[in-house]
Amino acid sequence: MDTLRITVVRIGHLKRPVDFGRILRWRSRLFDVTALLERDYAPNGDETWQTFSDDELELIEFDPKSAVTVAITEYGLEDNYFMRRLKSGVVVLSLREVGELLQQVNVPIENFLLRNLYAIGLLYHHQGRTLPASRIGIPKIIHDETRSCVFDMNGIRADIAYSCSGPTICNPCKVSLGEKALPQDVLKSVQRELRRIRRPLYFRMAEFVRRRPLLSLAIAFGGGLSLELVGNGAYDLMRITLGFAQ
Repeated sequence: MDTLRITVVRIGHLKRPVDFGRILRWRSRLFDVTALLERDYAPNGDETWQTFSDDELELIEFDPKSAVTVAITEYGLEDNYFMRRLKSGVVVLSLREVGELLQQVNVPIENFLLRNLYAIGLLYHHQGRTLPASRIGIPKIIHDETRSCVFDMNGIRADIAYSCSGPTICNPCKVSLGEKALPQDVLKSVQRELRRIRRPLYFRMAEFVRRRPLLSLAIAFGGGLSLELVGNGAYDLMRITLGFAQ
């Protein structure tokens, strides 16, 4: 199966730093981000202040060198979605509200972008190598229930955090993707790749300590005792070695 070629376009100023280098370096059997383009200024939205309708978003140019063009903006989108699929083959992701929500739970914005690139890539194959426009309707594989799955609807915006740290493909979605002739080896590779989308190690450790304080204390005590024993053993060995050397 050929990897899906994706071009990422940054639209206007982003309020928080985004490590697009991580997105470009990411390796997947499902997709490949082949280019990063920038449009310095976002056009004025006419629907409401700093909100784009799908008709206005159609002005974003599709990159013919890729199969899908993904634009990223701080503006709100039609119907308050964080993702809109346009008839032109362009997908738009909005960081409005999402950026602040993820920052509160120490989840990098790059996780949000990667999670949605996987959702786009999987949906592209599920829909017969195309992406139906959002105005046509919601594909059946996208579900209301929050399961930490890349196809979570996330109607409650705060729920997005559950699928941006250790996202998965839930069992019903695996079955649906398998029925659409997505090779099983690719699906298994994607599941392994999704596990790499995690919060930074420091925050994972802090969460572990918060959830299991007694176990964390036991580990810290046992680790300290082990280090002391190793240190004493090394000191005794060095003293004996030096004694023989004399």
